[in-house]
Order: sequence, then structure tokens, then C-alpha cells
Amino acid sequence: MIARIADAVGRRRRVGRLPAGVTRAGLRLGGLLMSAGRKEAGINPSHFADLLLADLFIQPASGRALEPALRETFPDTAGGSASPPR
Repeated sequence: MIARIADAVGRRRRVGRLPAGVTRAGLRLGGLLMSAGRKEAGINPSHFADLLLADLFIQPASGRALEPALRETFPDTAGGSASPPR
């Protein structure tokens, strides 16, 4: 989704995938560090990993293209050209 938004507003970005095991391990480690610091996040990070890794099926409400709406939502606020520097 991040790559699609960036492409729609003319700012292509390379987006990579992080393996599920790395994501789960990182969030568990973060949860342990938070526990050691006696802090609470409001959500258990080990359960949050499952939520982040779930397949999302988002369908547009209409048959119209999403690109115009994405451009409106994420305008070019830099004041310059939307194309990347050469």
C-alpha cells in the first residue's frame, strides 16, 4: 500500500518485505524491553505482530480509480517538482 500511494503521488519509493519471523521476533524483543522498563503499550506486542501480518483485503467503495483520491490526500507539499532528483 505504501508503494502504491508513493507511486500515485509521483514519488516512487522502493518498498521491501520483512520476513514474518523477523517481525515477530522484533516485536517480542520490544515487548520484553518495555516490560523491563516497566512500561505498557496498551497492546501486547507479540499479539500486535499477528495483526500486522494478517492479510488485508481492502476494496474500493466504487469502481473508480484510487489514484486521484490518493493525490488529493497526499499533495506535493515540498513546493517543487514531484519527480525524484537526478
